[in-house]
Amino acid sequence: MNLIGTPADLEEIAAYLKSKFEMKDLGKTRYCLGLEIEHCLDGILVHQSNYTQNVLRHFNEDKVKPSSTHMVVWTLNAKRDPFRPNEDEEEILGAKVSYLCAIGALLYLAQWPRPNISFIVNLLARYNNAPTSRHWNGVKDIFRYLKGTMDLGLFYTHESSRGTATPLVLELILASLVTHMLIICLTHIGHILKWVMSLPLEIPLYLRSLPSKR
Repeated sequence: MNLIGTPADLEEIAAYLKSKFEMKDLGKTRYCLGLEIEHCLDGILVHQSNYTQNVLRHFNEDKVKPSSTHMVVWTLNAKRDPFRPNEDEEEILGAKVSYLCAIGALLYLAQWPRPNISFIVNLLARYNNAPTSRHWNGVKDIFRYLKGTMDLGLFYTHESSRGTATPLVLELILASLVTHMLIICLTHIGHILKWVMSLPLEIPLYLRSLPSKR
C-alpha cells in the first residue's frame, strides 16, 4: 500500500491503520509497477533500469554495441527518408517479428522516465499496421541507445520553482501508471490478435458439419 501526503499525515494514517489491521511499515516506496524510485537528499530520481534491461533481454538486444544517439539522420528528402511509409515493392514484416510488442515496450519508457525517445518511438508507431525492415532497424537503433543509457531517468527536486511538494509529484506519478499499463496491455492484445488472424493463412483449416445427435 502506498500512502501519499505530508509527513504528519503519513504518521497519522499509518498509526490509524496499525490500530485496525496487522501491518508492517516498509518505508518509502522504492519500486512500483516497473518504476524504480530513489529518494535522494535533494529530490527523487525515477528511472526504469531493470525494466530497460528486461526489454533488451527479451528482444535479444542486451549484448549489442551501445549507441550515442537514438535516431539516425532524418532527411527532408522523402525518397531517402528511412522512416517513410512502406513502398509497393517492400516486404511487410510478418508476425515472427515482434514489432508491435517492441513499440509497446518503448512507449512505456517514452511516456514517463525517458521522454527523450518519445518523438522517434511515436514516429515508428505510425507504421504498426505495415512495418518494414527499415522501421525495424529504427527500433533496433533505439535499443542500442538504451543499452548505453540505462541509468538515465527523471529527477524531481523536493520543491520546484512553483513550490510543488514531493507528495504531489508522487501522486502524479502513481496516477499516470494506470494509463501506462493500459497502453502496454492493449499493445500486447493487438499483437496477439494479429498473430491469431494470421493463423488461417498458415494452418490449413477444414470445415466440417457437426455430427447429428440421435
